[in-house]
Order: sequence, then C-alpha cells, then structure tokens
Amino acid sequence: MAPFQISNSKLFYTFLSVFSLGILIKIYDYLNKLENCDCYNDAQVYNKLKINIEFLKAYQIFEMFLVIMLLYILFSVDDLTNVPKIHSPFSATFLTTAIIMLLAFVSGYITYNVFLLFALSKSRCKCIDKWQKYFVYVQGIMSSVTFLRILFLLLLVFVLLTPYSNWSLKR
Repeated sequence: MAPFQISNSKLFYTFLSVFSLGILIKIYDYLNKLENCDCYNDAQVYNKLKINIEFLKAYQIFEMFLVIMLLYILFSVDDLTNVPKIHSPFSATFLTTAIIMLLAFVSGYITYNVFLLFALSKSRCKCIDKWQKYFVYVQGIMSSVTFLRILFLLLLVFVLLTPYSNWSLKR
C-alpha cells in the first residue's frame, strides 16, 4: 500500500468538507458585509428587530472548527475503537446534560436570529438578497429541528421520570 493512498470514502468526505468550508467562509463574509450595509441597518431600525450578527458569525466559526476537526479525525485516527472512555457515571451524566442544555440554547438562539433575518429580508435590500442567505436559512431550519428534538427529548425524559402513580387512572 502506498504511503499516501486515500480510500474513496475519505476522498469523498474530504471533498465535502472542503466544499462546506468554502460555503461557511462565504457565509461569514456575507455576515460581515451585512453589518456595514445601510439598507440592512435602516430596515433593522424601522422594523425594530435586533439580529445578533456577532452570534451568527461566531456560529459560522464554530461550524468551520467542526469541519476542520472532522478532517483532522478523518486523517489522524485510524482506529476509533481505542478512544478512551469516561468511566465515572456521574461525570458522563453531568457532561451529557451540560452539552444537551448548551446545544438547546445555541440551536434555539440560532433559530431565533435566522427567523429575524428572514423577517427582515422581506424588505428589498441588495445586501441581504444574496445566495448566502439561503444557506443561513437552511442552518436555521436545521437548528430549529435540533431544538425541537431536544425539547421533545427533555419532555419525554420528564414524563418517564415522573412517578407512575401520578399518571394512573383512579378506580
């Protein structure tokens, strides 16, 4: 086997990752230019909407970081079965709960800001009407799906942890 031989799946994931990274960079640039756009700022003041562009930009940076981490893991780890595991049930439960709550907050806030951007884009502004806004909309839709999944998961856990005697029918 040659030293730099890449499997077809790694090549495919690399292509998709580089393509995704390019789109994320263009979205970040779009959000930077949106902050300095006069018609966007006027529409935001007129409609009394406050979109947190800084948070959307930070989210794009986080997404770029995740894509780079995927590429790193793809090429540096040959066997994922030797990954160290957390043995303490308390730390695993606490870490999982903290991550789920953080993910719920971030996905909910992304959904809110993308919805505001969508509401603001109804006013015809050349700065907003670019192809990148559709990718931001897709991110917002996926974040809303994630938020709803977490919300329903928490509701299910709450229902399952509630004592059965409270839910039983009285005879």
